[in-house]
Amino acid sequence: MRDNFDMLRRLPQAEPEPTGRADALAAAQSAVHTVDALGESVALMDMDGKIRSVNAAFVTLTEHDRQTLEGMNIRNVLPEVFTEDDGAIEQKLARASLMLSKEDPHDALRVVTRQGAQKWVFPTLSTIYGHGREPAALLLTLRDVTALVEAQAQLRASEARYRELVENANSIILRLTPDGRILFFNEYAQRFFRYGADEVAGRHLLGTLVPETDSEGRDLRPRVAALVAHPELHGHSEYEGIRRDGQRVWIHWSTRAVRDPLGNVSEILCVGTDVTERRRLTRQAEDYRRRLRALGDRLAATEEQERRRISTHIHDTVIQTLSLANIRLGAVRRAAEEAGLPDQTGRIDGIRKLIDGGISECRSLMADLTPPLLYELGLGAALEEFAEKQQALHGTPIRVEADGAADLPDESRRGLLFQCAQELVMNALKYAGPCNVAIRLAREDNRVRLTVSDTGRGFDPARTDLFDADDEGGFGLFNIRERLQSVGGRFDIESAPGRGVTAVIELPAER
Repeated sequence: MRDNFDMLRRLPQAEPEPTGRADALAAAQSAVHTVDALGESVALMDMDGKIRSVNAAFVTLTEHDRQTLEGMNIRNVLPEVFTEDDGAIEQKLARASLMLSKEDPHDALRVVTRQGAQKWVFPTLSTIYGHGREPAALLLTLRDVTALVEAQAQLRASEARYRELVENANSIILRLTPDGRILFFNEYAQRFFRYGADEVAGRHLLGTLVPETDSEGRDLRPRVAALVAHPELHGHSEYEGIRRDGQRVWIHWSTRAVRDPLGNVSEILCVGTDVTERRRLTRQAEDYRRRLRALGDRLAATEEQERRRISTHIHDTVIQTLSLANIRLGAVRRAAEEAGLPDQTGRIDGIRKLIDGGISECRSLMADLTPPLLYELGLGAALEEFAEKQQALHGTPIRVEADGAADLPDESRRGLLFQCAQELVMNALKYAGPCNVAIRLAREDNRVRLTVSDTGRGFDPARTDLFDADDEGGFGLFNIRERLQSVGGRFDIESAPGRGVTAVIELPAER
């Protein structure tokens, strides 16, 4: 484009040198209309700044018609260069042209169009000489750079917004060299790590913001080396950091490689989030869960001990007392019979029958509290005995499949699983309607799985009231879930209206 400007300056000299100022002006005026193909705006002025001739591009640029322009003073087109009382037009334009020789968009001149709009141009000025090398006219070329100036303004605004975003972000933002040295350190990072930007510039990430070993003695050097060597493979990572005063913190890093046009890593961009408090709360929650599970184990063991203690108490006291009372009533009956008191004999038989019923109820209660088969032969045998009794009572088919390897050595957990199975089967018998019930006990790796399913009417599993401890009939499921969670177990229910219910319980095989 600069060659075009030079050609414009040479155009008046392509003909033999005119003999006077008027002839030189006329020759230049004729030449102006020959440069439209170059696309630049060209105006020919006399030495006072009055426009004598313009090309079509100049008309388009200013939005004035040619007749108006030819006779207008250049002051009206370039108001930033000239003032009304300024007569040194040639010197002003020459100085402006020299100042703008670098074509910096910041220094472009403003052109005011006929509609009052603003456009931006780079000027080039040439002087046309007449006879005796006397200045005869001025040739002004304006290059329209409005789009460039607007793009630069948008770029500056975008850079300002980006800078404000980066500096005011509540995140650690770093830019690293490909070998891990710090190039950029935003204000939040400076406050967080308590370093000034100049204090960390050029220093390696390792040993400055990341310690060589973490609090547990693990070597972090290989991890940082891998991050620097292959940032794309470590998009999200979390490890320990260190502040200037030596305080340890935890940072979650998002890392991205910035590549040059050849695909080589030119920088590494790292955005960090302080997760120290989250880590602390997570450790605290884990500790609470560990303690809760220990408490759940102790609770299950205590409950099982209480069940056995109550069962033993019923056997050793209540049943024994009732049995002794029955024996003594037998002696009273014989005496009444010998005395010829048949009415009294009948009454005594009624009392003894009531006592026998009480003894049977106590034995049944003992079996519910501590089924003998549960401790003598294991969980599978106890489930089969329970299924047979309920099938006989309710007439509902109940099938049991028990893997011997799934039995738990821990009596408290064995008792917990048995109670859960009891509750789930009784729910099916109460609410499922006519159906078949299946109990399956299996072991998968280090977990025991108990599945109780029925082919009954089912329900909507989205109903939250099923686990509401305050609703009638819901406490059983609530109790199962809470007890299992306390010992590291899991309880899931799958169902749909008309499609039955499948309840799955998983429990660690070992404490």
